[in-house]
Amino acid sequence: MNRTATFLLWCFIVTVFSGCQVARLPAGPTEFAPILYGPARPGLGLAGTADLRRGPGAVELPPEKVDKSGPKISVTALFLSGPVDRLKELNLVPEKDIQTVSEADFKRRHERAKAVPELRALAAPRMMLWPGQRAWVAVQTQQAYVQDYRYLPNAGRRQGPCLEPIIGTIDRGTRLEVCVHLKGDKVVFTLIKPVISGDLGVRQCSAKVALDAKEYAVDWQEPVMFLATVGPGLPRDISLGPEQRLVLRLGYRVEQPAAAVRVLAAGGEVRERYRSRSESPRRPPLTRSAAAAHVQHLLVLSARKIESDQAKPPELPSIKATAQDEVK
Repeated sequence: MNRTATFLLWCFIVTVFSGCQVARLPAGPTEFAPILYGPARPGLGLAGTADLRRGPGAVELPPEKVDKSGPKISVTALFLSGPVDRLKELNLVPEKDIQTVSEADFKRRHERAKAVPELRALAAPRMMLWPGQRAWVAVQTQQAYVQDYRYLPNAGRRQGPCLEPIIGTIDRGTRLEVCVHLKGDKVVFTLIKPVISGDLGVRQCSAKVALDAKEYAVDWQEPVMFLATVGPGLPRDISLGPEQRLVLRLGYRVEQPAAAVRVLAAGGEVRERYRSRSESPRRPPLTRSAAAAHVQHLLVLSARKIESDQAKPPELPSIKATAQDEVK
């Protein structure tokens, strides 16, 4: 085996074992419904509205609204996603847009949730807020994938021309914005706004490339973003209305589901490069997947009054239960 063939084999190994497979949609089938095509870029679907890699920030402190005379409020957030059918088995699909759940019921199903391998959880750093303070926090992670290959005509005198893999990254998660107040021991949410909620996957693609008068199969991956949306292609995350208040009693949590799922597929530059060739690049079927249409995204919030910055934050297991909501 010459050096060119060896290098292409190495590229294929990088593609297969680069870790992208763990980012695939939980339910399994590699079928996607492309709605929007565009060049692959870091932060697909998220970077266009917010830079989530900065962490907690963008804190607003209107002096007439923020109360610094008393205790602070600790807010923790968890972003969950998984197949609806599996979540229904554990009674994890909320019946209402926004509702509160009891701590006891929440923890009762925590052990059962560990048996659902498709369920994913992203935890955010806790926020320490004064009553009336408005802030946002990123609940997100990144995943690397092989997005393209760079042609090197003179990689070496012995090696000859070769293809070098180009590694890209995509984000998944949500940007959560909140505003909280105190009413005795109860926490009152006046703002719960996840800017974007989503999950990601990658689809395998391949094409024929001619090197040294021989044809080789080149494999790469294209990111696919699953966003929470509703209506004819309009993004939307459920949030409190301008006049709504959510009163969270001690020992309760807030759960807030996404409304539906929309799919964004990004075609990388490598696809455009091979599109004009005689043989078009191969890709999976572009039919709507049951997996894509039945994924539940769920945001779980916990908040409580604390007397010191050193107070231990409340535990936030990756499960939810049902209870009556108190949205007024």
